[in-house]
Amino acid sequence: MNRLGAWVSLALALPLLVPIAACQAQVREETTMFTGTLRFIDIEAGVWQLVTPQGKYQLRFKNRPADLKSLEGKTVQVRGTVRDDLLTTTMAGKVLEVESLGVS
Repeated sequence: MNRLGAWVSLALALPLLVPIAACQAQVREETTMFTGTLRFIDIEAGVWQLVTPQGKYQLRFKNRPADLKSLEGKTVQVRGTVRDDLLTTTMAGKVLEVESLGVS
């Protein structure tokens, strides 16, 4: 790549980095309880989703329960933190980092 091409690439990438830095500054670490239906979506390697009246959340487990498959389709309660600073390729909802999961 020539020198002009490198400067053009930098000029195009720089505006994208500023919003990323701004998003990191707005992270809230607030644990909340959610009640909804647990479902598995067969996208890429698969993703677990919680469907609630407030919206859809893609679940990210710290310690994934061994019996998770048996809870599919059931109403569950999930305690966790919504991570506004994370994005995924599956686009299955906002990322919810799960601390605990139980059957309602």
